[in-house]
Amino acid sequence: MLHVEVLIEMEPEEESIVARTRRTIKSLPDPYGHGFARNEDPLERTREAWERSERFRMKSGQIANNSFFLAFRNVVGFGIATTAVLLVVDPSILPFTSPLFILAIWLVPALAAFVPPIAGSEATWSAVEAKISLREQGGFGDGKRHTLRAQPGMDRVLEGLRDGRRQNNISAFLATTSLTLLCLSMLITPRSVAWNLLLLTSMTAGIGLSIHSILTTYYIRLQADSMPLLIHYAPTHHPTQLGSPLGQLLQSHLDPDSLIEWSEWEQRFHEAILPGTDPTQARERLLFLLHLNASNIIDEATVFNSLRDFMPPNAIQRVLLSQEELFNWRTLQRALEHARAWQPGAFRLFERLQNDFLSGAPEILLSPWRMDISLDSTCYDGSGSLFIALNNQTFDATHVRVEVQVPGGEPQSIDHRFELAPCPPPLKAIELTSASEDDVLSWLPRYLERTVVLWINVAWDRGFQGDAQVQITLRDDEGIVLGSRIVRTNVLPKESRQRIERIRQLLRVRRFSELDLPATTS
Repeated sequence: MLHVEVLIEMEPEEESIVARTRRTIKSLPDPYGHGFARNEDPLERTREAWERSERFRMKSGQIANNSFFLAFRNVVGFGIATTAVLLVVDPSILPFTSPLFILAIWLVPALAAFVPPIAGSEATWSAVEAKISLREQGGFGDGKRHTLRAQPGMDRVLEGLRDGRRQNNISAFLATTSLTLLCLSMLITPRSVAWNLLLLTSMTAGIGLSIHSILTTYYIRLQADSMPLLIHYAPTHHPTQLGSPLGQLLQSHLDPDSLIEWSEWEQRFHEAILPGTDPTQARERLLFLLHLNASNIIDEATVFNSLRDFMPPNAIQRVLLSQEELFNWRTLQRALEHARAWQPGAFRLFERLQNDFLSGAPEILLSPWRMDISLDSTCYDGSGSLFIALNNQTFDATHVRVEVQVPGGEPQSIDHRFELAPCPPPLKAIELTSASEDDVLSWLPRYLERTVVLWINVAWDRGFQGDAQVQITLRDDEGIVLGSRIVRTNVLPKESRQRIERIRQLLRVRRFSELDLPATTS
């Protein structure tokens, strides 16, 4: 009994210790602060940071791209320089000789001119960094992890973004220097050596600011882009043989991030087409229709009517007319025209093929073989892209060899052997669109599917300049020559104005992604 009583007497004491411990723990301050969620998802936190940066970069970029702000940015430096010149001519021209008066005149204009571009470039960098992190963590789509930094060409993309930030920082430095020196001159005795030196340096920095702003307007126009990496990307790897020319050309010119979105779009497209439709042929037909619409050759109603041959209306709406997805009607058109700006020679092949169908050219209707070749009339930087399109217009598959020779260049001689599937041509000239019979819109994608397109890089020594020739010979397995062509080009050792012209083209085709999506018709 005594033992039991001791236990009974100890229980209240133990309970009081536990209660006191609990009260003490509750009374301790929370080191994480009120409302802190200890189970925060780092992936969700990164996604929120990316979304904030995306919204901010689009808003600041739209302000910076405003025509008024672009023009104003180019003249602010000249305005500060003009003020310095006027003070040299007449120190009493200003009603108040105070730094505050100079700041009252030029601080707000300088901030309005240069803060939005700087904010836009910094937000773009933050958004890209956050998206790369999300890709690495599997924060998009099906949750697969993608190491974008390791992809070919990504280093060039990131360097392009850094260069934009660098140029904006230079503008900020020149503006700060010019305005600061102008303010300091107000504190020094007029006409003194130091006073003249400050105004001269301020004037020089102001003129340099405007010249720099004019030369770097291109970097401002890159902001507020729905595909911010695309224009910085340059194709580094591509297949030599294109099985589906339009699709593979488009794919070869996409940046690593857009390429992931393209693969997901292709999967949705394959699921959306009608059963029994060949996915590759349907994709080529879709891209050809969008290309013709972008070139104003056919209208949107014609595109919709042709799409209904292999896609139900609800699938068209879901795959091509969704604002939520990166790739839709307009962005596909932009991607096609983007590839065309890089490789105009390839699209010349498609245009000539289209014209041959329309005119009933002998190369289409009468010849058992069709070989078309495209090489730019001028090859800048000592290199160019050679495109060769081959079709076997008989009823039997056959093996052929294509020999390419570049005298004085590389490759000096190269030989490709492959099998050409039969591709019988139409019996007569066909119309672009026709409701009662086959037309170019249906014929050309089928023909392209059986076309073998070779994409070969040719180059000459850095010191070579002038006319050059490339010879292409088509032979069968027995060595019999089926056709031979020589194309000429002018080789220039430097890029000259090619890079500037290409940038202008890339900026022009960007407008497609900014256009409204077409309204579907019943």
